[in-house]
Amino acid sequence: LRIHSVRPDWVMSLALLRDMQRRKCDVDSLVLNVVLATGVASRALEASQQLLQGFALLKCTNVVSYNILMKGFAQQKLFVRAVKLLDEMYEGGVQPNVITFNTCVDAAVRSFRVTDAWSILRRMLDA
Repeated sequence: LRIHSVRPDWVMSLALLRDMQRRKCDVDSLVLNVVLATGVASRALEASQQLLQGFALLKCTNVVSYNILMKGFAQQKLFVRAVKLLDEMYEGGVQPNVITFNTCVDAAVRSFRVTDAWSILRRMLDA
């Protein structure tokens, strides 16, 4: 997975993950996070989000999993998707951390949504 991550080869990384699942290997959050990071680096955000959502149902995600995807949304100036991801975290019982909120603020700023950045800061302070 690390080799695919360095390249970044999303297709092979995802294929290896699926092969691990077929062979009934334990796929923990560390493995998932490497694959998600490869997806974000490859700009395969839609597919990475679908993967995250599938593993969230299996309770195999953690705050880092969400932060990885949040970073991709920030890099691509996708503020609305970043906020939706923040809401999904709460719904799934995953507690956002300072990195999560900072990355969501970054998505707002990169998207020229300064007022929304302040709203995210208020959500962070409330949390």
